[in-house]
Amino acid sequence: MKKLLSFLLAAIMLLTLTVPAFVADNTVSLDETKSFSIDSEGSRDFIFTPETSGIFEMIINLKSNQVLSVSAESGDSIVLDDYMYGYWDYDENTSFIFCATGGTKYSVYFTLEEYYEDLPMETDVEFIIKQVESKEIKTGENTVQPDECWLVFTPEKSGYYNFRSDVASDIITEIMIYDTQNSSGREWYSGSEYDNGNFNFTRYFEAGKGYAVCIDAYDSHFMPYYKPVSFTILYNPEIKIDYMEIYGYFGEDMPEDYADGDTLTLINGHGY
Repeated sequence: MKKLLSFLLAAIMLLTLTVPAFVADNTVSLDETKSFSIDSEGSRDFIFTPETSGIFEMIINLKSNQVLSVSAESGDSIVLDDYMYGYWDYDENTSFIFCATGGTKYSVYFTLEEYYEDLPMETDVEFIIKQVESKEIKTGENTVQPDECWLVFTPEKSGYYNFRSDVASDIITEIMIYDTQNSSGREWYSGSEYDNGNFNFTRYFEAGKGYAVCIDAYDSHFMPYYKPVSFTILYNPEIKIDYMEIYGYFGEDMPEDYADGDTLTLINGHGY
C-alpha cells in the first residue's frame, strides 16, 4: 500500500512539473524566437499576449518547398489569416503585418498545407513577433511624415470610410490597408489620373478594430517623395463620390469597348 501511494505521489509530482513546462513552451513573447517542427498530420499553436496595442510584424522562416498557413485570432476577432511559400534553395523570411490590442490573448496557429504529393510533409519553422513603430490616425485631416510609414486606424463606428490624399499633381500616392477581409490580407490603392495622383477609395471598417495602414508617395520618376503627405478620412454620411470604378461583366447592352472584366469609370454619373 505504501509503495502504491509512493508511486501515485511521484506520478503527481512529475505531472505537476511537466505541465507548466509545456504551457510555457506554448506561449510566445515579444521579440522571442520560437522554433518547432510540423507535419501534415496536425498543426502548432501558440499564445501571444502583447502588453500594448499597436502594429506587429510576424517574421517566419520556412526552409522547405511547402506551404504554411498562419493565423492569429482572439474569440471572433481574426487579426491575421494568410499563408507563405517556402523554398529549399533560399533561406529567406516572410513577414506578416497585423494589429493587436494590448492585454488581449491571441491564439497563433500554424498549419502545413499539402503542396507536392511526392514531398515529405514535415518541416522546421522559426518565427519571431516584433512591434512596429506607428502612430494613430482618426477621422478628419491627417498628415504623415516621410519617416512615418505605419499608421493605426481604429474607427469608433462601423460603416464606410473614405480615404483621400491631397498632394501636388506630379506626385503619386499609395496606401495599403492590412486586414483579413480578402484572401491576401492586404488591400492596395494607388493614386488615379482622375484625382491628380491622389488615392481616393471607400471601404467598410468595423468599429473598435485596429487596421494597419501604410502610406507611400513618389514623384513622376518614381523616386521617393520626402515631404509630408496630407490626407482626409471621412465617415459615410460625409462622403461625396466624385468617381467610382466598377469591375466585372457589364452585359450585352454595354458598348463594345467594355468587354468582360474591363473597368467602367463613372465621373459625375457619366461613363468613360
